[in-house]
Amino acid sequence: MIEVFNEDTTIREIIATYPQTRSVFEKFGIDYCCGGLKDLRTVSEEKKISLETLRAELKDAFQITSSDKQKVKDWSKENLSELADYIENNHHGFMKKQIPELKDLMVKVTRVHGDRHGKIFAYLNLVLDSFWVEIWEHMLKEEHVLFPYIRNLETYSLEKGEKPLPPYGTVANIIRHMERYEHANAGQTLLDIREYTENYLLPSDACYSFKALYDGLQSLEKDLHEHIHLENNILFPGTIELEKNCQII
Repeated sequence: MIEVFNEDTTIREIIATYPQTRSVFEKFGIDYCCGGLKDLRTVSEEKKISLETLRAELKDAFQITSSDKQKVKDWSKENLSELADYIENNHHGFMKKQIPELKDLMVKVTRVHGDRHGKIFAYLNLVLDSFWVEIWEHMLKEEHVLFPYIRNLETYSLEKGEKPLPPYGTVANIIRHMERYEHANAGQTLLDIREYTENYLLPSDACYSFKALYDGLQSLEKDLHEHIHLENNILFPGTIELEKNCQII
């Protein structure tokens, strides 16, 4: 239960066990994906939130969603292959659809508002282009290297397949790179967008398409947070542990 969590409990430990608490971390702008190793005391100090307030909000989120209003799947209790499939089908699928749509919407909004807000759109267009290239390469690496290895590793652990060959010497190597660079860079890019747009503050002359653009960028940010959370806090640690237990190296 939430009550047993103390100031030294990490965000990763909380959200992996109680995924419904994600809404609380989103509310206070707490990084629960790349910053999952921070403890409650640290994030409460960083965000200037009392530890008591934070713990109370987490408890409320747990009680509300556990009663009947919102069921959140606990991926820490599912097998790794199923989680990898979910990430690929849902989060990768979302990215592949959302970013091209945002790019098209950017063209439309720039045509209407470019004379007054051209600086914003020039920035967003440049950053989104760079983000798309990086996240595309990241997804391909997962779909063609990491996820197939995870599926083969889990099959091998059940004595139903051959011993797989780990990528990059050990799966920890590719995971370390993804966490430290690819995930961190992607998260920082969307944080930069949020800061540049002043938390997606719309100008007074914004049209519906302008609002749709900002809404779409926020949806992108929210989806990326969940995507990285599932990998950094559940899939990656589970894979490293499974590889170790199977004595692959």
